[in-house]
Amino acid sequence: MILKYSVGNDISHKDFRSCISTIDIQQRVKVIASRKFDNSPSGFKAYKEWYEKNHKDSSIPMHFCMEATGVYHEELSHFIHGQGHRVSILLANNSKKYLESMGYKTKNDKLDAQGLAQMGAERSLKQWDPPVEFYANLRCLTRQYQSLQELKTAENNRLHAMKIAKHKVGLVIRQVEQSIKHINKQIKKIAEEINKHIKKDEEVFRKVSQISIIKGVAELTIAVVIAETYGFELFDNAKQLTS
Repeated sequence: MILKYSVGNDISHKDFRSCISTIDIQQRVKVIASRKFDNSPSGFKAYKEWYEKNHKDSSIPMHFCMEATGVYHEELSHFIHGQGHRVSILLANNSKKYLESMGYKTKNDKLDAQGLAQMGAERSLKQWDPPVEFYANLRCLTRQYQSLQELKTAENNRLHAMKIAKHKVGLVIRQVEQSIKHINKQIKKIAEEINKHIKKDEEVFRKVSQISIIKGVAELTIAVVIAETYGFELFDNAKQLTS
């Protein structure tokens, strides 16, 4: 007798590999289907038809799980949630340790999807709910801030190399200097917007204010962590967050 259907998804930018497994009353896990789909609306439509076709008994729950892979998993997770299914999003470190414990020594999308499906079948994973708009917008702001900081570092390195090179072109140096000034203005503007956004939520503002008391921890660093973890919702305890 089947107790649960579990669907594991290994997601990349262009496509994703999905595996459907079942677990029975004897705790035996069995793979019943595996397939790759485009990570796009048309791919989601084909995906839905595929998993519904393999969901032989609709009275038995079907759970979906995937890793948090940057932004690549977001559209699929929202799509599945919109269909009324239970979705679990795992931290990459957690799923990696589980796969290693099961003896998965090689890594590819097919095996990863199979391992995630088995993990979902054997364990009661935390249910994921779409983040509130506040955290989604905060993450967009903090990621732009990080991108600008990286761009500034790259431009500063280029400028340094140009100034110590034997052959110098004044026009290029001036353009890079102007580019850095422009990036600094953008960084200042986005930092102001992040601070303004944080103050819109009293609870988040309180958390940021408390954590920023720690020496060496800047408010913008805290904002990044809060944004990427949706207010620490992806963690069950302080030990996981520290790790």
